[in-house]
Amino acid sequence: MTEVSIAEEASKYKDLCEQKYDLARNHNKRLSHQRISDKDGEVIDSLRLSLNLNYAIFLFEQKDEKKEALRILKKEIQDALDDFDKWNPAEVEEIKKQVELIQENINLWKEDVDTDSDEENWFII
Repeated sequence: MTEVSIAEEASKYKDLCEQKYDLARNHNKRLSHQRISDKDGEVIDSLRLSLNLNYAIFLFEQKDEKKEALRILKKEIQDALDDFDKWNPAEVEEIKKQVELIQENINLWKEDVDTDSDEENWFII
């Protein structure tokens, strides 16, 4: 039996988590495409926002992929605000909370990430 270092175990679990996030995100995309075929356009829902928020936190905290995490959150908040009319009406309050959490993370993280000058002018909700 060989000894496995804590760093190797941690790396293994990080990779496993990333695989699970990819599965969940792909499943959510399939659901979104199904909604598009059923309705006009994609519905912004709290599941999508929370899944991408959690994935971005994982990337930022565990994988040290800070720029990618920040990019994901900025895209999610921009999509959500651009498509305000497509928010699931039954989840408006939950979506607002998710958008606020995303914005909080953007504000906290942008200090830790080297950003281009045009990305630094981000808005506050």
